Amino acid sequence: MRSKFYLMNAVTEVTIAYETAFIKRFSMFCKMTLFSGFAAAIMVIAAPIQAQERLEIPLRIESLPDDLWAKNRITPELVEGGLRMYDTGDGAFNDASFWQIDLGQDLPYGRKMLSFDVAIDPQHQPLWGRHLIQPIIDGQEATPALNDDGTPSYDLSIAGDGKGFIIIPEDYGVQTITLDIPTSQTRLSTFAFMTGGATGFDMTLTDIKVVAWPEDDTRVFPQNPVTSSLGFPPGHPQSVIVEWSGFEPGDPDAPTTADLTLTGPMGAQDITVALPRRVSAASASAVSRLSFDLDPGAYTLTLPAVGERSAPAEVAFTVQSDRSALTQMRDEAWGVFYWITSGPTGPFPDAHPQDTAARIFGGDATRDITGGWYDAGDYGKYSVNGAWAASLMLLTGLNAPEVLNHDIAPLAGGTDRPDWIDVVTAQLDWLVKMQSPDGGVNHKVTTRNWPGLDVRPEEDTAVKYLMPVSSTATADYAATLALGAKILQHYDADRAALFEAAAARALAWLDANPNLVMIETTYDGAQYGGPYTDDDDTDERFFARAAWAALQQTPEAIAAVEADLETRRAVLYASDNDTYWGKVDLLGMWALKSIEDQLSENGAAQVNGALRSAAHKWSVLQQRSQWLLPMEDTDGFPWGSNGGLATTGWHWAMWARVDGDDKYTQAAQVLLPYFHGRNPLGQTYVTNDVGVRNPHLRPHVSGAFDLPPGFISGGANSIDLAGDPTSGAILGQPPLRMFVDHKDSYATNEVAINWQAAWSLYASLLVAAP
Repeated sequence: MRSKFYLMNAVTEVTIAYETAFIKRFSMFCKMTLFSGFAAAIMVIAAPIQAQERLEIPLRIESLPDDLWAKNRITPELVEGGLRMYDTGDGAFNDASFWQIDLGQDLPYGRKMLSFDVAIDPQHQPLWGRHLIQPIIDGQEATPALNDDGTPSYDLSIAGDGKGFIIIPEDYGVQTITLDIPTSQTRLSTFAFMTGGATGFDMTLTDIKVVAWPEDDTRVFPQNPVTSSLGFPPGHPQSVIVEWSGFEPGDPDAPTTADLTLTGPMGAQDITVALPRRVSAASASAVSRLSFDLDPGAYTLTLPAVGERSAPAEVAFTVQSDRSALTQMRDEAWGVFYWITSGPTGPFPDAHPQDTAARIFGGDATRDITGGWYDAGDYGKYSVNGAWAASLMLLTGLNAPEVLNHDIAPLAGGTDRPDWIDVVTAQLDWLVKMQSPDGGVNHKVTTRNWPGLDVRPEEDTAVKYLMPVSSTATADYAATLALGAKILQHYDADRAALFEAAAARALAWLDANPNLVMIETTYDGAQYGGPYTDDDDTDERFFARAAWAALQQTPEAIAAVEADLETRRAVLYASDNDTYWGKVDLLGMWALKSIEDQLSENGAAQVNGALRSAAHKWSVLQQRSQWLLPMEDTDGFPWGSNGGLATTGWHWAMWARVDGDDKYTQAAQVLLPYFHGRNPLGQTYVTNDVGVRNPHLRPHVSGAFDLPPGFISGGANSIDLAGDPTSGAILGQPPLRMFVDHKDSYATNEVAINWQAAWSLYASLLVAAP
């Protein structure tokens, strides 16, 4: 064995050659980012807590709890020793509200319970039997702690939806509630509760504390090697990332190397690697990146224990001889669009009859808004996000049409056109209906309140409202229908003319309304679906002009958009998050790329420079990232982070295809395993046998269909959990661990058309890559 060591920019590369031919190359990158302020029992092991007798830890509520569902009916009030919750409205409140108290309390290892006294005002009259509140600890439904004799410490009543409620005693006396906290849980982040319906709701919680019986913490933590559950297609870089346990990085007495064993078709080989000396902020763990260049076959990597409180572990992966698994991934991703198509060509042709006469908000007039894709896990449809998702498909079809020449099944409708055009046309036919007579475009069409998760499509009969016009919706609409007209003029001249005329009316509205026009986040105290609000429409207006120029290809249209190119290129390069519906400069550049030969020399240079710079910027970040992601390890993860990452993969693969720079193909390939388990949770974010099983998706949760393979889940979210009822389970965790595969987790585990479109197109480009 020969070993070479190179130290370059805090990156240690180890190249090991073997006499056995089956290992061609092995390298390890240990790029470390200092992370402070987080103590994790997962990887960085603190000193054991010594056994004690009973311990009481008082919990002081310093601020009012958050009204996560914004029902604006029950009022919280801090009182001596606790919290009062009471109804300030008139009459019965036959609804639930959801509240969360942030605690952030470290706990000892060992048996423990959350304890509090609850007093009910005599005027409180429950409407749901004797149900008071459903308690939730760190995002998990709480269960009664056990008395010494093994009996539950209080009565728990199970409601019709399966939720367990604390019940009101018949004498309305003060009762002490004790809730179990798992022995291994060493931090209490949140206590939340859902209130039951009542007239005159009024309860007070006092003497809130944790009661614990600490024990010696002698747990052993296995190493955590993660890789791709999909396997590695031919030509794709092969990687394993290891989170190490059993030592504290930076400790001068910590071990410096570890001996691994890689077993494959030609037998076993020992590998010595250097251990990392710092932790990744994204995962709060000590991380090594291992890369291989192996022949096809099945492999197992075995890791040793390091230190006294770690355990060995192993991970298996395959190197494939063909692209069948990758092709199946692509086909499943595209097949999803059938299941989210509303209207007569989708799986629920008789559902949502109210869509034929959606009410225009603020009046009695109605409009037909049938068809289109469900936006996300509910049944609403949104112009901004719907246009973004469709545009991504159209831009791919304009710049790299050959990658989309594959069959899609199941397929909503179906003609002699390429299947992908049938998929996107179903969305465009709905989108065109969202235009008001004056040319402006309604922002969204939704019900006043979210339908229950158990509501099937055919049970969704609440009134749909067309919410007011916005300038972002109008600009995105103009861009998307212009692109749709450009694609469809080769297949359906009448439909293309319809789309072109609609886009022209939208552009005229934008000219007449040069300032931002935006909807409110709530109306009459209700959300009317997700907001999709934006405080800047200059990127949308640029996208609209770029797409119009791509369609018209006239000197006037091209000159109008070229005048703004330098500014938009600078905005794109400076943006930290330009791969989602709210930032569309990138899409505008791709629209102009489709008519590069019609641009001026300077215009073409600006477009190519913008697209190349974006690819390069994300590539540099990926190379620096310990998790091989196109972002800083210190960055937070936004809502729908998987959508942003898939869009980056799409851009890399697109740019490699049109520019011929293979390093961006490799960047897109290196990213793929993240979605299939090469992340701290080992989570495959795609719905399949080893991946997500409980997405926030009403047609599935309600039993309207069995979960199809191919959906991509939203992913880790460390920035905006927006009242997610499961958030207590992940609050305080490092960004890459902030995900829950739970049907209630709309902030991390919802499906949505914008990331589904990016995922599908990314897959098509990977299959078609050389």
